[in-house]
Amino acid sequence: MTADSTGEWFIDWATYSRAAGRLFGGQPIYPAEQLHGPYSLIAMSGYGYAYPPASVVLMTPFAPAVIGLLLWEILIVGLFLSALWAIVGKGFPDQRLQAFGIALLGTAFFYPAMQGFVAGNVNMATAGLLGWAWVGLPRPGIASGIFGVLKVFPASVAVLYGWRATAVAALTMGAIFIVTLPIVGVDSWRDFSVAIRDSVPNCPFSVTNLSFACLAEPAIGLAAAKVLGLILAGALVLVAAVAGPTLIGIIAVAGAIMVPATDLHLHYWTMALVILVIAAARIARMRRGQPPDPAARPFAARWGFGA
Repeated sequence: MTADSTGEWFIDWATYSRAAGRLFGGQPIYPAEQLHGPYSLIAMSGYGYAYPPASVVLMTPFAPAVIGLLLWEILIVGLFLSALWAIVGKGFPDQRLQAFGIALLGTAFFYPAMQGFVAGNVNMATAGLLGWAWVGLPRPGIASGIFGVLKVFPASVAVLYGWRATAVAALTMGAIFIVTLPIVGVDSWRDFSVAIRDSVPNCPFSVTNLSFACLAEPAIGLAAAKVLGLILAGALVLVAAVAGPTLIGIIAVAGAIMVPATDLHLHYWTMALVILVIAAARIARMRRGQPPDPAARPFAARWGFGA
């Protein structure tokens, strides 16, 4: 295993850490290079910032070198592995240890997952969140709201659990916004919108960036591709709301997270690995005559419609 493609180990953790250093050092969270016209976010890896301003405050405990990095890796690795353990427990209760070993072996040989751990990317924790969402996520609204502050689109996990979880996720995000606003300032949110608007993905379409934006850019242009990606993500969120915490719902949420990502780094595909483990567990449950999706509830019960 080598360092991230940028040449730096734990590059994504470093991105959070350096943003925290700028914030508490009295400097803007988003560097000037992100605020004055189109720029490549890939070229600014480790220095630029593409997450909401409030996320910097949440990441502050993980910002210090060594100890912060260690705590961050424990968090993302622990959430991912605990999700795999929970999934195989639902699918293979009598062979849980063996099934977990196979899942670990698959993870070890799945390059996107290893890249995510080496980069220290939050997508590894998001993949774990998806796994827990299928099993039965405790406090789904709070968890989804926190992840939404960290990276926006993972907030869509809440819709799997209906209106209560969605409302709690929105309230959680709103509360974090209010609490952190005096720290990050209003200007940082304006800078965030500009930085996201002007970022240019690393196209052309290639195996290292299988993003929807790069795929659609030659036909409709980058600006339209970005907008269409958001529209498709919204449609997938609606599918997830209807499907609930089922295999289809998890796939829809994963799609809603991945489709708007203009630079679709390989570690995003770790979500596909989790979905594969869920599918295997689901088949095993059906063979035993159990409901295939352990946390599934009827649409009306989740959203309060009808009887």
